[in-house]
Amino acid sequence: MKSTAAVAHSPHSPFSIEDVELPDLQDTDVLVRIVAVGMALAGLARRGTLGLVAVPPSAERTLAVPWAPLLLQGQAVRGFMEGSSIPDVFIPRMIDLYAQGRFPFDKFVRFYPFGEINRAVEDQRNGLAIKPILEVAAA
Repeated sequence: MKSTAAVAHSPHSPFSIEDVELPDLQDTDVLVRIVAVGMALAGLARRGTLGLVAVPPSAERTLAVPWAPLLLQGQAVRGFMEGSSIPDVFIPRMIDLYAQGRFPFDKFVRFYPFGEINRAVEDQRNGLAIKPILEVAAA
């Protein structure tokens, strides 16, 4: 399965946006849309936390995770919403990472005129836009 992903090739290397080929899913893998959570957990440090920040396609959507690796590694899966960060800490940290070339957020976003809202949604669903941003003209 092909997907577009933010990839870091070593622990402190910068992320790059790449097209990746994912192996066929196994019983222990989890797929949320086109994001392989199982792969994220496999790369997570002992006692690490995997943060879920995307909105599921429906409220009824469930997420199954491999229980044993989480338990044995002391890992956690946690959902985050906009209010889960402290802006006075989070924003300067993101700016610092961007200045170091370790957080290329400008490659995650794609701008759309408000009139193209449906195309923005479709592009996100199809993996063409990681974070679509709608631009509204000033009145």
